[in-house]
Amino acid sequence: MIYRLYASLATLRSALVWTLLAAMLFISLIQIMRALPPSAPSVVALQLAFTPSRMEAVLNAWGASGRQAYLLSLAPDFFYPLAYACALGAWIAFLTAIPGRAPSFWVLFLFTLPFVAAAMDYVENFLHLWMLALTDSLSPLADLSCLPRRCYQVGSGWNFPPQPSVSLPPSVDDREGERP
Repeated sequence: MIYRLYASLATLRSALVWTLLAAMLFISLIQIMRALPPSAPSVVALQLAFTPSRMEAVLNAWGASGRQAYLLSLAPDFFYPLAYACALGAWIAFLTAIPGRAPSFWVLFLFTLPFVAAAMDYVENFLHLWMLALTDSLSPLADLSCLPRRCYQVGSGWNFPPQPSVSLPPSVDDREGERP
């Protein structure tokens, strides 16, 4: 599997396309996080927040606009590790590929390092989602599945899914003392 991935990324075209995609995602992350107040803690402070209470303190210091920027940055941050791993892997494969010869163990080791880094980045992203669920007083296991919807909801200010505007009649269980 590693050999096939190495061979498929060992072209200049792959290296350029993945680099362009990674650069676009990186720029979008920077643009989103520019909404942070100048006196607020940096993004690095959030990445070094190893507890939900510390994460909540950083998000509170950022204020509403910073929190919204962070929630908006979650979507590109889930694509960015794949893009930079493929970009770095493609450049390594392109620069080390020798036609007609299989790559050596050390070349493959070097080739896999960006993908290991991306896997660790995904672990960090999921831990941030988990801690974000904890800061909102949610059960991390039960409510983590709805977190992307909540991020969209909080980030955009929309009420999704829409709540019914007409009140529904009470069910039989809700009626007090009525017997048929």
